[in-house]
Amino acid sequence: MSKSGIDTRLAPAATTKAKDKRTLVLFVLGLLLIAYDLLPFQEKEVRHLYGVALEENTHRWRVLSVSAGGDDHDNGVENEIISLKGSVKLVPLSADRDTAGNLPAALALFLNRPLPINLADKETLEMLPGVGPHLAASIANELQRAGRFTGPDDLLKVPGIGPKTLQRLLPLISFE
Repeated sequence: MSKSGIDTRLAPAATTKAKDKRTLVLFVLGLLLIAYDLLPFQEKEVRHLYGVALEENTHRWRVLSVSAGGDDHDNGVENEIISLKGSVKLVPLSADRDTAGNLPAALALFLNRPLPINLADKETLEMLPGVGPHLAASIANELQRAGRFTGPDDLLKVPGIGPKTLQRLLPLISFE
């Protein structure tokens, strides 16, 4: 026997049992981690629906995110205008749906869509590359004078727009 009163002949067997228990516990924890992904849990999927909120009273717009559960997609939430508090309506922004008619013209370029030139004002037209205040004013004046632009030929009637400028602007605008 040793000085501490512990029989040293039994110590290796006790250490082996403790190591076996630790190994077993680690093995069970590893199985639980692997089995967690295989167990059928029904978690409600939370998606974020991004859209443009149009305030009817002030005619201002805001980009909002609304949390939607998995059942909302089945009910067609992404395919219609959602009414929020008061007079605010959320127009969903979706890659597979064309919402150009419902969105403000100023947002078209930011959303990588063609600018609806018939709905654009002078400030919005100035966002087009190569269109300054003078050319934007000319386009706005021609739009007021002649009415809606029906195609590229109508834009050629605007003073300051020639064939080269028209070719540069055509991929960035639409005549809706």
